[in-house]
Amino acid sequence: MFAYGKRRAARILFLLLAPVTVIGLACSTDHNGPLPEPSEDIPLQALAGLNLRESHAGKIRWILQADSAFHFGEDRETLLQGVYVEFYNESGDSVRSWLTARQGSIDARTRNLVARDSVVVHTAEGHTLETEELRWEQEIEKIVSDKFVRLTQGDNVITGVGIESDAGLKHYVIRSQVEGEFHEGEDAVHELER
Repeated sequence: MFAYGKRRAARILFLLLAPVTVIGLACSTDHNGPLPEPSEDIPLQALAGLNLRESHAGKIRWILQADSAFHFGEDRETLLQGVYVEFYNESGDSVRSWLTARQGSIDARTRNLVARDSVVVHTAEGHTLETEELRWEQEIEKIVSDKFVRLTQGDNVITGVGIESDAGLKHYVIRSQVEGEFHEGEDAVHELER
C-alpha cells in the first residue's frame, strides 16, 4: 500500500511539472540573437573605485575618490557613491579642505562636482560645513549650495539657506535665513546677506 502511494504521487507530480517544463522550453530565448538596445538608465561603465586628479599649471587643484562610479556617456554626468574630495591650496602643496558625501556626480566636460546626502566639508583650520547638497563650480573654484547649511568655526555656529565660498571656507556668503551663535574673541563673521 505504501509503495503504491509513492508511485501514484510521483505520477501526479510528473503530470503537474511536465507542462511547466514544455512551456519553459518553448519560451527560451535565442542567445545568439541581437542584443537589446542600450538604455539611458544602464551605465556604459561601472567602476569599483575611482580616482580623479585636477591640476592647473602643474599644481594640484583637487583629488576626487569614490567607492564606485557609473559612467553613462560623455554627454551625461558620472554618478558616484562614497565620495571623498581633497581641495588643495593655491600652490598645490597642501590640503586646505576635504569633503565627504554618500553620493555625487561629476560632469566630465566642465569638471563640476555635485555632492549629495550627508555632505561635510572640513578645513585644515578646523571649520566644518554641513549640508545635504553642495556643488563645486570648477570655473570659479567655489563651493555653492542653495540648501540649508550649518557652518561651525570653533564655538561659533552659523546656519542659513544657500552659500557660496572658497574651498577653505575663509571667504563666504550665506544667502538667506541667517542665524548664528557667536562667542566673544572669535573672528567668525565674514559676509552675511539676509
